[in-house]
Amino acid sequence: AERYLELVLAAEPELTRANQALWLNRLDEENDNIRAALSWTIASGQVELGLQLAGALVRFWSTRGLMGEGRRWLGEALASSEGVAHTTLAKAYFASGYAALGEGDFVPAKEAFERSLELAQEVGDSSAEAATLAQLAWLAMSAGQFEEASELAEKSTELATATGDKLTASGALSTLAEIAAANDDYAEAIGLFERGLALRRGLGDKRLTANSLLRLGRAELTRGDDDRATALLEEGLALAR
Repeated sequence: AERYLELVLAAEPELTRANQALWLNRLDEENDNIRAALSWTIASGQVELGLQLAGALVRFWSTRGLMGEGRRWLGEALASSEGVAHTTLAKAYFASGYAALGEGDFVPAKEAFERSLELAQEVGDSSAEAATLAQLAWLAMSAGQFEEASELAEKSTELATATGDKLTASGALSTLAEIAAANDDYAEAIGLFERGLALRRGLGDKRLTANSLLRLGRAELTRGDDDRATALLEEGLALAR
């Protein structure tokens, strides 16, 4: 279990960088062993180790369409998490919220993110706080609560910028851009989308760069710049493939 924790912790940051395909394939090859390790941690009462594993796997599960499986592992481990370090719990609850969000289950997602935020603030983890605020901002935006969403996303952007977290900052900027687009302010939206896209290009994350190109392309299409929209969408499609 410790051996596979080392592997998933090494893979975790790489899943949002240029070599993400290589690391995804490596996790694919080891996934049965990772499942065995997770199963053992729960059966043997090594809950903190299990939560460390599960907390680091959520983007792998997301990319591979395994969110349901991830939610089951996290649910089992979190149900027996008394005494687990709050830093570990903050990350595990974030992963639980992310997995619920991936399945369109917004109510438990919000509950998990709120718990993660409490724990992150308690231990003074600004990076974890920023990441959770970005997710809560997206949920608020999805519910049409644009003022609350803007406040959460702006705070997330501020914290993420201060900690050098380009991944989280790009997500928060994307939410601010979506809000601007919903208010028909496409000049503002496009500027925010472009800032997020630049951060994702800097990370080398092809998956999220494709997502940014899609959103920016849609905004340009709505604004009426068909040529630029086409170029952006074609680039995004190639990256996604």
